[in-house]
Amino acid sequence: MDQLKAQFADPENDLLDMDKFMSLRQIMQAHTYLLVAKRKEELTLERLEAFKKRDTNAYKDCISKASQEMNQTNQAETIFALEHMDIKIDQYLAAMAKHAPEKKF
Repeated sequence: MDQLKAQFADPENDLLDMDKFMSLRQIMQAHTYLLVAKRKEELTLERLEAFKKRDTNAYKDCISKASQEMNQTNQAETIFALEHMDIKIDQYLAAMAKHAPEKKF
């Protein structure tokens, strides 16, 4: 990550440009997916079992649990990456509002 830190550093500009913002998001999302891949597989198997048993409540719970865990991990990893690269959360949120207004954090 230290190599990435230099790539995204821009002391003269408070707002990440579109290319830096999209690259940063892509890196963070890829890392998040690696962290949750095994758990996602476990929940997929649970969901499949619930589907086979026609247990709609368990099926819905698996979907909800997977979504919740992915969102929590994504938020934690985003905060970790921004802090590690000395990017202020406000700076990242401003870039998100400009470059990806449909996304929520």
